[in-house]
Amino acid sequence: MGSTNEEESQRKSLSTCESQALSRLATENQQIITSSDIADALDIPRKSAKDMAYALKEKGWLERIAHGKYLILSLAAGENAVYTEYDFVIASALVEPMYVGY
Repeated sequence: MGSTNEEESQRKSLSTCESQALSRLATENQQIITSSDIADALDIPRKSAKDMAYALKEKGWLERIAHGKYLILSLAAGENAVYTEYDFVIASALVEPMYVGY
């Protein structure tokens, strides 16, 4: 059984530009991105890229992990975008230099 708010938690469809941005970034194996990465991938102004990042977050395709940094939620996350990247991948994007010990 799904949650009562299942429709609200499902991902929303992508525009052509949003689809191109995510495809290009995924092709480059980027899991953690910034709005600058989107701007570079599509050759668009930074303001437009920032707006696109916000829209992608609202649609369930990006997860904000820090100010200006986002995790791309892969298709493997499913319709409800339930997905977590390994902690050390996120940590390496947040702190430099970085070392993870076990």
